[in-house]
Amino acid sequence: MTISLAVAKREQTEKNNAVRSAGRVPANVYGPKQEPISISLEEKSFDKIRKIAGESTILELTGLAEPIEVLIKGIDFAPTRIEMTHVDFYAFERGKDMTTTVTIELIGEAPAEKNNVGSITKVMQEITVTCRPSALPSQIDVDISVLAEASDKVTVADLPALDGVTYDA
Repeated sequence: MTISLAVAKREQTEKNNAVRSAGRVPANVYGPKQEPISISLEEKSFDKIRKIAGESTILELTGLAEPIEVLIKGIDFAPTRIEMTHVDFYAFERGKDMTTTVTIELIGEAPAEKNNVGSITKVMQEITVTCRPSALPSQIDVDISVLAEASDKVTVADLPALDGVTYDA
């Protein structure tokens, strides 16, 4: 799944505070074959997209000389306000494997928890994967309905096999 995001190229002389006061967020795009670019994006639309996309969905940045496919690499927030102050995007190389983290989501209901035999503790929130950008999953679903006893567990070896995706535990 690829989501489009409109951006604007930012001049080096443009101050970050001026960008933020216009309701935009300063950002950078970089990668192994990508010349670094300073851009800005509309804060409200990006906030909606990032909540849907997360950090493992490919975004297509439009509004530049040519569209660039990227992943969200990092988002900085103001310490005193819930406000984005800066975003980093990673432009990956097409046709080459990439390594990134993907969120782990628990699905189903654990009989151990349902029957008050034990409780579920999610030790890993995300996992590092290596794959082609086209095979990158938005999340890894882990079925916990197999956890019947307090001693039962799901390990990395039990994660679902995804075509073209390797887990780096």
